[in-house]
Amino acid sequence: MAKVRLVEWNDSFVVGIDVIDADHRKLSAYIVRMNAIAMRDGPPEDIVNILESFVALLTEHTAREEKILCEHLSSAEVDKHAKLHQKGAKIVSSLLDNLRKEPRQVELQKTIQYLKTWLKTHVFEEGLRIFRDFNAVKEQQQN
Repeated sequence: MAKVRLVEWNDSFVVGIDVIDADHRKLSAYIVRMNAIAMRDGPPEDIVNILESFVALLTEHTAREEKILCEHLSSAEVDKHAKLHQKGAKIVSSLLDNLRKEPRQVELQKTIQYLKTWLKTHVFEEGLRIFRDFNAVKEQQQN
């Protein structure tokens, strides 16, 4: 399998909400584990099992994150973020279904590539942006 370059987790990705940061770390770790299995041509079933755990955590995470964001952001901004969650969850669920049906290398590559992109955009870009806004509004409201 061609190597999919992953961005390693580091403290520059911390959003400042412990439970959200913990979720992001775990989601990132799942992706790293799946990539490692794919790189050594490990059993596709192992990736399916990890992806199932990823989907379960993603479902919990998105609900938790949206609830927290509602505390200080407008419903319009939270709804916009929720739509990104819904789109990502739908794609990941579809990838999981495809892997269950045909755990081939091409499906593994598509899955890892999407998850890598998702991690970069959701956690490392959009997550940092929305929580920067969240923390600024929270600070203003407290002063």
